[in-house]
Amino acid sequence: MKKRPSPLRPFDLTRYVGSEERGIPARYTPAQLIVLSAGAVGLLAALAQPTEPAARAAAHLASKHNRRRFQPRLNK
Repeated sequence: MKKRPSPLRPFDLTRYVGSEERGIPARYTPAQLIVLSAGAVGLLAALAQPTEPAARAAAHLASKHNRRRFQPRLNK
């Protein structure tokens, strides 16, 4: 007998950004959340395109934009 997949649950943002009221520590730093959200926006832009070449172009543009925006810092 196969196990049924669990039903979808609402997304709980407090699990990622933390919540002082609920005593939940943040899973990611604020900088990590910004980078994750930028990647998600690029993915959504690519998925919204009607054709595969357009999706690739949108993903490439989002990646290029994020690389300019988030410059790596060298540890000194």
